[in-house]
Amino acid sequence: MSESTYLIQPCAPRRQLRRVPLAHPELAPAPPLNPLELRVLDAISRGRTNSQIGRALGRAENSVKGISHRIYVKLGAADRAHAVAIGYQTGLLGTRPLDFDDA
Repeated sequence: MSESTYLIQPCAPRRQLRRVPLAHPELAPAPPLNPLELRVLDAISRGRTNSQIGRALGRAENSVKGISHRIYVKLGAADRAHAVAIGYQTGLLGTRPLDFDDA
């Protein structure tokens, strides 16, 4: 295997851990996510459940599931861990603070 940088989602269950090669940010433009989708993606990256995200945002759990699904579609992600990896690859995560409440 070549010398590449890999991201392993630390909060994902062991069976879901996978190695994802990181792209260069200048080669992977960030998909257009709206501010709510960015907040949900940020919360997912912090290991929050849909229920926790819903409580923090004042939305129903099913609403958060719908938002998460839209994120996966926009990013071309297979699941939560993959969406987070793409978020870091494209600079959607880790480049600016988001206002998600950690409480």
